[in-house]
Amino acid sequence: MTTGTEQRERFPRALEPGYFRPDDLTFEQRVDMTARLAEQLRFIDLDDQEDGDWRGLFATDPTLVMAGIAALDPWPLQQQFGREADSAPLEHLARQVLGLAARLDHWWRALAGIHDDAPRVLRERIQQLVEQQLAADLRWVERRFLRRGDEAAAGRPTGPVERELSRMWHRTIGEEPAADAAAEREDRERLRERFFAFLSAVEEVRRLARELLPDSIATANHEPAAALLIAFLKVCETAQREVNRFPARHTAFYYRDCLGFGPAPSRADRVHLACQRDLRTPGELTLPAGTAFEAGKDAAGRPVRFVSEAPITVTDTRVATLCTLRLERDPLIAPERDLHYVTRAKVARPVADGRTVWPLFGAAGGAGAEDARIGLALASPLLALREGDREIRLILRQTSSGAAPDLRGLRDAVLRADSAESFRDAFGDLLPQWLLADGAEGPPANASNTSDTSSTSSTSSTSSMGGTGSPGRIGSTASTSSAGDDRSKSGPGSGGSSGVDVHVDDLSEADWTALRDAARRQTGNGLPTLFNGPGRPHRALIFDRLLQGAFRVSLSTPSGWHTVEARLERAPGAGLSLFIRLRADAPPITGCDPAVHGAEWPTRLPVLRLELATQARLYPYSLLARLPLAEVDLRVKVRGVRDVRLSNNLGRLDPSKAFAPFGPLPGLSSYLVVGSPEAARKTLDRLSLDLEWGGLPNEPGGFDTHYRGYAGPAGRELRQGQFSVEIAWLRDGQWQDCANRSARQPLFAGTDAAGELIATQHIELDPGSVRKLSRATEEDWSTMPMPRNGLCRLQLSGPRAAFGHAAYPVELGATVAANARTRRPRPLPHPPYTPVIERLSLNYEAASVIALDRDDDPPEGADGERLFHLHPFGLQTLRSAVSGGGHGLLPRLGADGNLYLGLSASDPGGVLTLLFQLRESSARGPLNGARPRALQWWTLADDDWRPLPPNRVLGDTTHGGLTSGIVTLDLPRDMSTTHTVMPAGLYWLRLSASTDFDGFGGLVSVRTQGLRLRRELPGDATAP
Repeated sequence: MTTGTEQRERFPRALEPGYFRPDDLTFEQRVDMTARLAEQLRFIDLDDQEDGDWRGLFATDPTLVMAGIAALDPWPLQQQFGREADSAPLEHLARQVLGLAARLDHWWRALAGIHDDAPRVLRERIQQLVEQQLAADLRWVERRFLRRGDEAAAGRPTGPVERELSRMWHRTIGEEPAADAAAEREDRERLRERFFAFLSAVEEVRRLARELLPDSIATANHEPAAALLIAFLKVCETAQREVNRFPARHTAFYYRDCLGFGPAPSRADRVHLACQRDLRTPGELTLPAGTAFEAGKDAAGRPVRFVSEAPITVTDTRVATLCTLRLERDPLIAPERDLHYVTRAKVARPVADGRTVWPLFGAAGGAGAEDARIGLALASPLLALREGDREIRLILRQTSSGAAPDLRGLRDAVLRADSAESFRDAFGDLLPQWLLADGAEGPPANASNTSDTSSTSSTSSTSSMGGTGSPGRIGSTASTSSAGDDRSKSGPGSGGSSGVDVHVDDLSEADWTALRDAARRQTGNGLPTLFNGPGRPHRALIFDRLLQGAFRVSLSTPSGWHTVEARLERAPGAGLSLFIRLRADAPPITGCDPAVHGAEWPTRLPVLRLELATQARLYPYSLLARLPLAEVDLRVKVRGVRDVRLSNNLGRLDPSKAFAPFGPLPGLSSYLVVGSPEAARKTLDRLSLDLEWGGLPNEPGGFDTHYRGYAGPAGRELRQGQFSVEIAWLRDGQWQDCANRSARQPLFAGTDAAGELIATQHIELDPGSVRKLSRATEEDWSTMPMPRNGLCRLQLSGPRAAFGHAAYPVELGATVAANARTRRPRPLPHPPYTPVIERLSLNYEAASVIALDRDDDPPEGADGERLFHLHPFGLQTLRSAVSGGGHGLLPRLGADGNLYLGLSASDPGGVLTLLFQLRESSARGPLNGARPRALQWWTLADDDWRPLPPNRVLGDTTHGGLTSGIVTLDLPRDMSTTHTVMPAGLYWLRLSASTDFDGFGGLVSVRTQGLRLRRELPGDATAP
């Protein structure tokens, strides 16, 4: 039991002075009690005879009348009417309304003839209420429920209003009240409205009487008897005050006599002072202990002086900005609750204005709190995708070797856990590795979910870029290079990892039974609901439910960040794959522009951002932050690139309109050069061209029909239509012939079923040659007459007569001459076909790998391919892990609560005092002698948060964030202002805590150069 022991519960309202009073009667209540007692006392005249009672005394003095009005409690009247309103006869209810009118009339009559201001004002208010509304309401009640029918018909004024009340209530019989907007309602409801109108008027008169009563008591117009009574009752209040001191006297008795506590001796006042160096003063300023500070004069005119208790060196260091980060673990949100996972991350930027109180370590419901940006980003030239149908696959691998996680070892760690906390931590490590493992799927955890397994399974999701995995056999070994799985031979477009054997040692059904038993034993609740079905949980189903939609994915475009749909899938080797498809109408993906995308990005390359989504089924930070990141495999596939550079042996060509690729007179020396500036900046895996020919012969039979008039060897070759090209690739200014399929490629796809030529042709370069010869270039083609890399050449290689342009004059002349000698002329040969391309588009695939576990850091500068961790207040470039610890899939944010202090200083190194102003009423300290909360200070140096050793925390008078005080730190000299994980230009400190955030004081302000002062008292004086 801790009730009453927390700081915020130490002074409940019941212990406040005046909360409990043995005698709580007011003056008006005493007058009312005396008046009721006077009704029971007989008045004896001089003849010793009874002559009425004493109540007449209370009907003549205005103060006593007003006290009686103020003492009225209308609550019993309201309760009685409420009990009877739905069932009592209407006449009975009307009599209650008449009773309220009689009270008001009695008060009005009792205050008549009195010329004092207070009773006159009260009487006028009663008359005003009656004349404006109450009289009309009462006459309606009377005519409707209180007058006998024959009397009402005769119009005789014999109703109770005329008989019992004064004339101010009298109005003519024919006068109606104000128009009733709800005339169709029941009489009972309208009668209820009249009752509460009268009750409200009684309450208003009662309130006004209470306000005017002190003025009435102070008048000198009281009758002697009434004056003696009023004086007696006021004297009783003196005794009443003494009686009501009982709680305070009882408390004093308890502390003084029972506990033996005495008054504490007086102590000198102490205050906190924040110093600031005058910027016109060069260097540092040292104030020794005992430095005096004048604080004016006290009420007696004596000077008030404070002296410092410790020395201080005043520098130019000041707190420029504050930030908070809070990782919350809501016990009402599942399944995060069962796994002790973070449920939300919130950031805020407190403004220390001295008035607003901020949670010391932030809170989801705090002022200015917003969702924290946490995630991963990739900058790569492969992402420069301006047009076409585009596909992007990003594979995040835990190891570059593809080694499978040790699920058995992780299982054993879970089973060895000896507490609920250690069990949750161990199972939290096992869960993400099991979700990404290549083991058996097993039956669905819930039989009702079996029908939708195929639709939700992430492993069954494939694309034209290749799948990302397939389930292995139960109790056996799965290999991505086995004979039954061709992923190792699927080429660069596949999601598989070529030549990597993944040996899976999956968890069996018995393992899961043991895990469920351990969960019930350690936590009392068992595993989360998704894992509590019979048998082995269905990995793909749980993967989709927990991780699908975990990221908010966006790409850099000319107008800003473009959010795209993305699907998460499992990749071989315990990897995580992300697949994105962009249609042709999607905006172009371009490089980062500081004016559009923010100045924090140290790159000019296009960027792909993966930010944790806040609306997913599970907030995925705790799950994904446990995964290591060793390698990132990026693959892109583009179809329909129209922005190409074209030329032939005659010069440049315009790809936006139809063009003759080999000129007007093509021969075997004719060629077409095609290149894409976008594709040239990437190391390609595949390249192909889609051609759409124009002006083709439209006769059935194609080229055989078109060239039928050509005789000789050239004619036979032309009729066969075997027009082909040889393809070469430009590398370092030299044309390199492509091998294999690219050695000779047909220009036309032949004829269709009707014998007509097919207008489209797909030409694909040999993938081996493309991978061998292509090399990413940074050349700016717009400034070069001829690039040195990235072009492919299609040179006409057959037939020997090309398209027959040289043979046509000979064939035409021979045919004309022959026709002149015969009566049966032969058809003239058709003019040779001049190739025309109506439309040309380029397709390509490219891939890149960024390895973080090898010493191959990307080049520095704004154009180097790199990975970033997205932090709540900045980002961090991921370097090779060879030089330090490994990287995680997400940034490791440390403790659940963090306060960041940005310092502006020329050099903050050395002793620094921070004055924290905290709202102590919101803090509660450790209970029952528990150890103080563990707080950790950190300093930022080159994007690395380094813990401040305990011996450098020289003092903390805030008692761990409970009360205002000074924290004294000895800061190292290695702090810097050049970093990206936090806003640059400032030196950063971080204060972290992990638990019990409601127990800290509310933050009002933080100032540097804090100093504690003690009031200096004269030797013969005491502290005020």
